[in-house]
Amino acid sequence: CAACIYVACRIEKCPRTFKEITAVSKNTHMVIIMRCFKVIVNKLGIRHHTMETVKPSDYLDRFCKNLEFSQVGTRLAKHMGAIASDKDHQKQWDGKSPVSIAGGILMYVSQISQEDRHINVNTISSHTGASISAIRSALATIQKESDSLIPAWWIEVKQEAAPKP
Repeated sequence: CAACIYVACRIEKCPRTFKEITAVSKNTHMVIIMRCFKVIVNKLGIRHHTMETVKPSDYLDRFCKNLEFSQVGTRLAKHMGAIASDKDHQKQWDGKSPVSIAGGILMYVSQISQEDRHINVNTISSHTGASISAIRSALATIQKESDSLIPAWWIEVKQEAAPKP
């Protein structure tokens, strides 16, 4: 039943992680849910176009709300998530979980956004389910790619907020 909920969430484009599904399921292990998910998809012949690949941007709105990010921080995270989910940027993320990438984006935003500095890696990890090391690994990649991920409007916001001499 938990695997069915996972499939339904994916089809309806409101994905949840296996950890989230496991947390609300009684007496079910994540591995069993994952196995059942694969069986359901294969037996029902669910195609990939019906159930798109999960991207970091799919999680960011919910994570930002749960972590109480500022409006500007949420906007920045969603923008970065959309770019990171774009096919042109996929290579950097090979082998990384979309949840870890989303966690890395949130960590980066919390470091550069004055309103969101109170949000730390431990808090992000507990809300996303990504490990601290996975978030830090994604953060390192994001920092290298930050020039292509930061929008022009963010630079203007930072300049407006800077103290005038």
